[in-house]
This record gives sequence, C-alpha cells and structure tokens, in this order.
Amino acid sequence: MPAMPEDGGRPSSSTDAKGSVLSMLLQELQQVKDLQNTSSYEQEDHGEDGSRTRKRTRVQYEEPSPTTAEATSTVLPLPPPHVLEALIEAYFNNFSPWIPMIHRARFDKRRADVQENEKLLVVLRAMMVAAMRHVPRDNAVGQYWTQQQLEATRSWVISTAMSSLSIENLQALTIIAFNDIGNGEAMRAWSIIGSLTRTVEYLQLTVEREDADRAPLSKSLFSRSQQVERPWVEDEERRRVFWNIFNLDRFCSITMGWNTSLTNNDIRRRLPCDISLWWQDEFIKTPYYNIWDKSEGRIGNPISLLPSTYGGMAQSISPGESATTSGENITLSPAGAGMAINMSTVGAFAYSVEATESLSQVTTYFLQQKFDIRDQREIESWLVRFKELDLRLIHWKMFLPQKWKPDMARQAVHTSMDPNLTLAHITHNTSIILLHQPIAFPPKEWSFRGRLPSTSSAETCYAAAIEVASITANYLRTSSLPVANQFAFCCFISARLLLIHCKYYRAAAEDPPPEFNSLLESLDEISRSWAGFDETKEYTLAAKYAERLRALQKKASQVTHFQIDPSDYTVEISHDSPSQARSEPSPATAGQSFQRPEMRTSPAETSPSKTTVPEAPISHSAQMYFDTNRAFQAPNQGAEMQDMSSISQLFLDQSFVDVDRIISLDDGIFDTGYDGSFSYG
Repeated sequence: MPAMPEDGGRPSSSTDAKGSVLSMLLQELQQVKDLQNTSSYEQEDHGEDGSRTRKRTRVQYEEPSPTTAEATSTVLPLPPPHVLEALIEAYFNNFSPWIPMIHRARFDKRRADVQENEKLLVVLRAMMVAAMRHVPRDNAVGQYWTQQQLEATRSWVISTAMSSLSIENLQALTIIAFNDIGNGEAMRAWSIIGSLTRTVEYLQLTVEREDADRAPLSKSLFSRSQQVERPWVEDEERRRVFWNIFNLDRFCSITMGWNTSLTNNDIRRRLPCDISLWWQDEFIKTPYYNIWDKSEGRIGNPISLLPSTYGGMAQSISPGESATTSGENITLSPAGAGMAINMSTVGAFAYSVEATESLSQVTTYFLQQKFDIRDQREIESWLVRFKELDLRLIHWKMFLPQKWKPDMARQAVHTSMDPNLTLAHITHNTSIILLHQPIAFPPKEWSFRGRLPSTSSAETCYAAAIEVASITANYLRTSSLPVANQFAFCCFISARLLLIHCKYYRAAAEDPPPEFNSLLESLDEISRSWAGFDETKEYTLAAKYAERLRALQKKASQVTHFQIDPSDYTVEISHDSPSQARSEPSPATAGQSFQRPEMRTSPAETSPSKTTVPEAPISHSAQMYFDTNRAFQAPNQGAEMQDMSSISQLFLDQSFVDVDRIISLDDGIFDTGYDGSFSYG
C-alpha cells in the first residue's frame, strides 16, 4: 500500500503524475515556440467570397527520413515564385520533349485559376523532383531543397497520386517513373508503371471518346466521363497521357523481358497529332493505331491474320495513285491494295510510339517466344516469324512521310535534330539488331545453325549499330537536352553488338571498331546531361550501361574464349539504387561458347548493300522479298517442308540480302522543319 500523506490527500504518485503532465505540456509549448521561429513562406488563402488574403504559415525545415510515414504525409512548401517558374521552365525545356503530354498554354492558364491550380499541385511537385538538377544552384534553388527533401516530395507525390484517380495524378506518376529510370533506379519505377497501365484503363484513356457510344450494357465507373464534351486540346492531352504510359509499359517489357500490360484487347486509340497543331489548337483527326494481341501473335499464327497497323481513317485512292504521288499526306496501308492512310496530321512523337511498338513486337513475338529446336515444324514457324517481322520493319522505313525525307535546302537552314524523330530512327535500327542477332550468332546447340543466313544477318546488325553510333554522336553535337532512357538503351544494344561481332568475326586480339568507343563516349555524355547541375548524380542509367560495356570489353580482351550471349541483355545490369548496382559481368555470361558461323565476307571489309529511300512505294527487290515471304508462309498454311535444305535458298537470295532495312544519318529524315516553341513531338 502506498503511503498516505498526513493531510489525508491523494497518494504522492498522483502528484508525480500531475508534474509529469505539466512537464510534457511545457515541452510541447517550447516546440511550438521553436517552430514559430523557423523559416516561413507565404501562401494565398481564399475566402468563401473568392477574395485573396495573405497568411503566414510556419514550416519546420527539418530533413525528414524518406523511409518514415511522415515523409509521405508532409507537404513541403512550394518555393518562391521566381524559383518555381525556373523549375517549370526547366521541366518543359528538358523533359517535355521526351514525354510531351502537358499543353503549356493550357497548363499556365490552369495555374492562374484557383480551383484548377489546386489540381496541379501534384504535377508541380513531380516537375520539381525531375527538374531540380537542371536549374543552376546560383538560382537560389539549393537553399530551399536538399536531396532528402526531394526524396520526401517524391514519396508525397506517389502517395497522393495513388490515392485517387485523375489525369493529373497519371501525369505526375509518369514524370516520376521516367525520372527514376533515368536516374538508374528503375526498380522503383516498375511498380508505378504497373499501376499506371491499369489506371489508364480505369479512366477509359485506352479508348477514344467517340467510341463511348459502343459501350456495353454494363458500364464501367468512368465510362460516362468519356461522353463529356471537352475542348479538343484537352482530349489530345488525355490521348498523349495514354501514349506516354504505353511507351513506359513497352520500355519496361523490352528491357526486363517481362510481358506487356497493354494489348489489343484494351486499346482503341488514335495516334498523337503533330505537336505544332496541338500548340496552335488546330482541330484534326489522326489514324487509329492497332496493337497486336499476345494470344493471336504466338509463333505459328501468321502475322497477316493480325490487325493491320492503322485503322479507322483508311481512305480509297485511285488504282494508279501511289504514296509518292500523294506527297506527304498519304502512305500505303498494309491492310490491303487500294487503301491508304492519311498521315499528314501525325508528328514525330507518333513515329516514336510506332518505332517503340516495333521494338516491343520483336521482343514479345519473336525473342520471348518458345520453340522446340528439335521440332522441324516449330523451327520453320520461328523462321517464318523472323521474316514476317523483318518485312514489317522494312515497310515502316519505306513508308516514312515524304516531308521527312532528305531536303538539302531545308537542312541548310535547320541544323537541329528532332529528339523524338531521332529516337524513332535509332529505335528502328535497334529493332533490326535484336531481330537479326539470333540468326547472326546462333547458339552451338542449334543443329540447323549452318543453314541460317548468319553472315547476311551479321552484316545487317553491324551496319545498324554503326548507324546508331553515327546518328547518336551527331544528335549530341546539336542538342543540349537530357536524353531519353530508350535512347541510352539503343546505344547499349548497339555497342554490345559491336563487341559480340568483334569476338565472332575479328582476330582474338583485335579491338572493336571505333564506333564502339564513340557509343561509350555518347553514353558518358548522356549521363552527364541527365545529371545536369547535380554533381553527385554519377550512376545514371546511361552510366550503368557504359560501365557494363567497359567490363565486357575488358573481359573479352583478357579471356580468349569468352563470348557474350546475345540474349542476356535483359539481365546484365542492376536496376537497383546506386549503392546496390555495381557488379562485374555475371558468371552466367562468362565463358559462354557459341558456334562461330561460317564466314563469307566480313562486314568490316564489305559494307552491306545500301540504297536510297525508294521513290516508288515498293522497290523491285522488296517486291521480290514480299513474294518470297508469302511463299515461305506455306508451312503455316498446311504444306510441309520435307527437310531444312531450302532455308538457305529462301534466305540468301538477292531479294532478302539487298533490301535496305537500315536508317542512316545520310537519309536526312531527322528534322520536322517546325520552328515553333516546344516543337518536339
């Protein structure tokens, strides 16, 4: 029993408790006082009548831990107006060209509106996370933001954007994911991208508003919002939000070897328009872009049975009319003879989307497809798919719009290279490399490897990699923009191909061609431009690619029998944070042995046959190839090949070898010719 005080009052423990409570209150009062003495910022408060008043809010500028719950619930203040404007400008100058999904004039107008500005807060903070390193420190940015505060803001953006469904939230998460990948921390982005691919479907962004009339009886939650009339500029912005998320989904699948999330079952969308028309608010319609369905695209199902590339805007042309005589407005449709697609309204960003989808088709419908190397019919089906995709890539290059084909008078004035158009072209060449690699460098366990056109495909891969090096070096000389993640990936694949080719076709002690070092230097430059003014950001995605290439080169020069597995590009670098990312070449790739293909002519001695972009829609050699390709599809139609002896004849004829697949710097199709502000995309 506790001792009772002499006056019969409460036990002394009660008195101690009172003292403890008073002590806690005094401590809290002191904390409030300390908080009031910290830095402050002013924000506008809007009364019920809409009038604006000023109130001073005190904010404690402690550095929160990004791993705590407080990091996701604390809203750090926006910087002063002059710093905020510098950050917004830095975002539109450096990131908007690669992820063109925010209309600048509409964005500024919304910021001036009280209610709309509230919706943009999550986008503004995402912009700041990405653009902070591209504003000079002498612009007073450093005193407002530290790396930990940026990390806390990133966490807040993700937490806020994940808590509800809106276009602004999708835009913010797209910026964060794009930034994470470029920072070399892609593992942080994949779950965001997975969420984005589902959310665009929830918000009905995978279909056009005009398709809302075809809704099923059981409507989805947001289907009615598709029927709301909006300004065309806003509709195009929503469309571009979708295509940017589509690109992220494809990049995730291509680099990691995972399945794509957005397929033909989900998508019925028009391509993004030429950005100059969007800036000018000029209402137009673009063609629909058809995506293949994964189940229908399995090897053994002819590509000819899959949806054509374009749809919804096909228009008849006279039997004698061609893509050339139609000028820059018409390109032939793969859907059938006598049909054409009006492509005059699409811009560089649309072609970048198409090239990215082509690269995805190579990985999804060829490289990731399983086939039994002991089953003759499965081998035949696999080779048919190779020729089908090869033909599709040739189609894409041939039918680029006339307005982007060589124009020496225009090139004398325009020296810059459009980022999205340049990305589209090096992505196309990378698709050629990844498609032809298995044919050029077949594993030794393939009993049929001797019948493959390995030398021809090796020449094609080599030439494509050389052109990627040339195009990239020229682009970096004429542009100061940070470079998109996919750009760095294409450089990595091209440089890696040159190493593989060197081990197959050159003397053991011979160095790779000079273009290999050019690509390494380009990756170093891409890493520097991505880091901006942040000298601590050294281990970007491009830096990881460069480091891996140097490690492979070193091992290839030291180990005589070392061979690089062409298919291992998805597992050769770490996508974790910089502290976990450094690694030597994995043991799985060390000492890999491949059968060296029978060599006829070295690409280093004889360059592959090159032709200019054809004036006619289909060149003679290409037409021969199309006929051969249709004949080669016969095994899928029920006929059986008795043996594999006809493979060489089908692949090594002139119609296969002489077709021009590669886009070179000399082709000159890199400038859209539009001089307006924010003219990219």
